[in-house]
Amino acid sequence: MTSTPAPYEALVCKLQDCEDLAAELDAVIDAFSDGIFITDGRGRVLRVNRAYEEITGLARDEVVGRQIEDLVAAGFFPHSVTMEAIAQRRVVSNIRRSRRDNLLLATATPVFDRRGDLFRIVVTVRDITELNRLRGELEESRALTRQYRTELTLLTGRYEAQGLVARSKAMLQTMELAARVARFDSTVLLLGESGVGKDSLARWIHQASPRRDKPFIQINCGAIPENLLESELFGYASGAFTGASKGGKTGLFEAAGGGTLLLDEVGELPPPLQVKLLRVLQSRQVTPLGSTAPRPVDVRVIAATNLDLSRLVDDGRFRRDLYFRLNVVPITVPPLRLRREDIVPLVYHFRRRLEERYHLVKEISPGVMEWFLKYGWPGNVRELENLLERLMVTTAGEVIELEDLPDPAVVPAQGPLQVNGLLPWKKALREMERQLLALAIERGGNISRAARLLEIDVSTASRKWQRVQQTGRE
Repeated sequence: MTSTPAPYEALVCKLQDCEDLAAELDAVIDAFSDGIFITDGRGRVLRVNRAYEEITGLARDEVVGRQIEDLVAAGFFPHSVTMEAIAQRRVVSNIRRSRRDNLLLATATPVFDRRGDLFRIVVTVRDITELNRLRGELEESRALTRQYRTELTLLTGRYEAQGLVARSKAMLQTMELAARVARFDSTVLLLGESGVGKDSLARWIHQASPRRDKPFIQINCGAIPENLLESELFGYASGAFTGASKGGKTGLFEAAGGGTLLLDEVGELPPPLQVKLLRVLQSRQVTPLGSTAPRPVDVRVIAATNLDLSRLVDDGRFRRDLYFRLNVVPITVPPLRLRREDIVPLVYHFRRRLEERYHLVKEISPGVMEWFLKYGWPGNVRELENLLERLMVTTAGEVIELEDLPDPAVVPAQGPLQVNGLLPWKKALREMERQLLALAIERGGNISRAARLLEIDVSTASRKWQRVQQTGRE
C-alpha cells in the first residue's frame, strides 16, 4: 500500500482551507443587506452577493467574469464608480437608477496590497428610493413646520392682542379648533360662562379668516329693545315708520358685508326675531323693514351665549331649527378656574397693556400672585382684567400687596360649594362652617377681618370658630 507524500497532503489541506475560506467569505458577503460588487484591480468582476441581485435586478451570471468597461458599453450601467475608483485610486460615490427604476447609492472603495498596487475594488450598493422619499417628506414637513410656525407666531400675536392667552391644555385645544374653523365660512356658536372672552375669540376668528380685511360687527341681542333690534339687524326702507330716516338705514347684516357679524347673547333674541334670523341664515338674504325686495348678504355669522341653548329649546324659549342652524361648529370657551395655567400669563398680559395705557409701572407681590392662582374667578377673565386695572390705578406703592386687594374680592377661592358625598345634616353644616371660617381667617389674617369677609358679627364668628375647634377635638 502506497502512502500519499506529505507535501501533497499539505497542499490538499491548504486547498481545502482555501475552499472553506472562500465559502465562508461568500456566506458573509451574502449576509449583507447592502449589495456587494467586487472586481479585481483591472475591473474584472469577481463576485456579487444576493442583495446586489435583488437591488439592481442583475443576475450574477450576467456580470461575474466580465470586464466593467464591457458592462458599461453593453448598457448595464450608465456609468461606473468602479472605473472612476480605478482611475482616481480613491473612494468614489454616485447615485443612479437601476433596471427597476430604484434610486441606488453606489460607493466604490479601492483596496491596495502590501506593495501599494491596486488589488480589489469593493462596491457597496444601497437602495435609497424609500430613504429619498422619506427625505422629501421630511423636507416638506420642515417647510410646513416653518410655515405653521410663522402662521402661529402671527396668530399668537393676533389672539394675544385680543386678550386671548393660551397656555393651558384646555385653552390650547379651544384655540386649535378655532384656528381650523377660521379658514371656512361655517357658522360658529361660542359657548361659555360670562366673561370668558367669547367676543375676543370671535374677533380672533375673524382676524384669522380670509375675511380679515372686511368689517367685524358685534351686536348684543339682549341689550337692544325688541322694537329696535329688527331694524338694527336688517335695516329699514325710507318711510318704513314714523321717525324713520330719509333714505332708510342699512342693517348690520348688510353693513358687515364680506365680513363677520357677531350675534352676542343670541339666547336673548326675542321669538319673533328668531324666525326672521333663521330665514336670513337659510336664504342669505335680508328684507329691510318697510321693503318687499330682499337683498343678498355675504356675511359670516358667529353667535355667542352664556345660556344653555339646548335647555331653552326644551323649554320652548328658543327655536329648535334656529338652534341647529347656529350650532354648526360649537366651541366652548373654558372658564378661568379650569385653565389656571393661563392666569399668570394673563396677569402679565393685562399688566403690560395697563402700563402702556396709563404710563405707570407696578410690580405684583408673590402673595398676590398666589392669591390670583387660588381664587375661583366667578367673573372669569373679565373679572381678572377689571380687578387688575383697579389694583394698578389705586395702589399707592410700586408693589401690589395682599392688603391692597379690595374686600369684595377676598372671597373663598374655590368658587361655589360642591357636595361630593353624603353626611348627616348637622355634621355637614359644622364641616361647612369649619371650612368657611378657616378659609376666611387664612385670607383675613384674624377673626375680625374674617367676620367682615363673611359678613357676620365678630362675636358670632368667634363663637362659631371656638365651637368647630372644640368639635374637631372631640
